[in-house]
Amino acid sequence: MNFFEQLDRIKIEGISFWIGFVTATIFWWLAIRLLPYIKKAFTSLIESAQAARQSMQTGAEQRLRASTLKFAQNLHLTSSLFALDEILITPQLMAPPVMIVPGQEPPLDYVTENLIPFMPDFPELSGAYNGHTIPVHEAMKGGANLILTGNSGSGKTTALAYLASIFARREDLLGEIKNHVPIFIHANELLLPIDEKQATLTPLINALVERSSTLRQARLPDVINNAFSNGRVVLLLDGLDEISNDSLQNIATYLEQLLDEYPKIRVVVAAAPNFVDGLAALGLVTIPMAAWNLRQQASFIQKWSDLWQRYIQNSNEGEETTKIDPILLNGWLLVNNTAITPLEFTL
Repeated sequence: MNFFEQLDRIKIEGISFWIGFVTATIFWWLAIRLLPYIKKAFTSLIESAQAARQSMQTGAEQRLRASTLKFAQNLHLTSSLFALDEILITPQLMAPPVMIVPGQEPPLDYVTENLIPFMPDFPELSGAYNGHTIPVHEAMKGGANLILTGNSGSGKTTALAYLASIFARREDLLGEIKNHVPIFIHANELLLPIDEKQATLTPLINALVERSSTLRQARLPDVINNAFSNGRVVLLLDGLDEISNDSLQNIATYLEQLLDEYPKIRVVVAAAPNFVDGLAALGLVTIPMAAWNLRQQASFIQKWSDLWQRYIQNSNEGEETTKIDPILLNGWLLVNNTAITPLEFTL
């Protein structure tokens, strides 16, 4: 039986055929007319989902910033009395020696550096004679990853806490990098070395999860992964002067992995002057903490005195206590204290 004979055997009911034909015509006419609206609705649905995801991501990032700020503001001896910002003296770094180009006139202020030798191991000498310094946030603008060096009590942890605070608040003084997410970690919080099966960010995520509340833990890995992928992270690593040499080598290896995988992130570590094995080879620039000069000591005492009178002394007015004139006390504290560290001066 050929094709035409099969076609002759097909019986088409006229009413059903025309009902189907009209229905299909109406359907495709409506589909063509509604297609732009369908596309618009579908696009709007996708955008709404993306906006909701971005909103959740932003909220989680903001909570991470708030948690970092709270943590940093308590990293000082008198955290039970005052927040760090209330008594903070902006951390300063020793300015590198001026490069003298043969045949050119040296800078006008070169005489100070000519008289005061650059001694990273003894910054108190430069502080006593008002040597040149750089605010730590200004050093961040140069684009280099930094090693803050100094002896115990020189203010390295305070410098990292200060950076964590201003990054958490996105302060304008940071310039183009103000939107970086601060991740403040102590070396002892990192479980190193990592095995081959672990992701590079696992030690950092685990350390932050341990410090976070249960409500923040669910979104934290996504926030950290996203920030690292976009290169919007400043990693502040403290305590490299408090660990063994083997642990320091593990830290250096881990930082090398991080910088290889995420080359756009910024890194600032705190270490002892003679204990930076493996870090300089990663391209980190060593710069020593500057000591306080007499003006900074006086400013610190004044802030402390004001806060003490406002919150501590006034709260004990009903008790019989011997009041000491703050002017006499402050003047006494400034005598013969020019070569001590901020920690010693605070104590």
